[in-house]
Amino acid sequence: MPDPEAVAEVALGWFRRAKSDLATARNALSCRDEVDPWVASFHAQQAAEKYLKAALIIEQVRFPRTHELERLRPLLPAGWALPDQEELAGLSRFAV
Repeated sequence: MPDPEAVAEVALGWFRRAKSDLATARNALSCRDEVDPWVASFHAQQAAEKYLKAALIIEQVRFPRTHELERLRPLLPAGWALPDQEELAGLSRFAV
């Protein structure tokens, strides 16, 4: 069983990067005249992906190397309040 502190440290790293992506998405939306909305969508997807992966790390669930949020969501145990598969799939198209 992995050290709980080590697991928390890795998860916190993912949370920090997700928070940064979310801030970038918000900033892009506030500059709509200068920044293509796709930039905000990309960073929103990246934030969601990193938050999901952080949750999976906390739960100690192995996950595939993917940007498809709808593939990551079902790996989390019940009890996590998350958007449904369809909503996440809509964000996944902005991953690349």
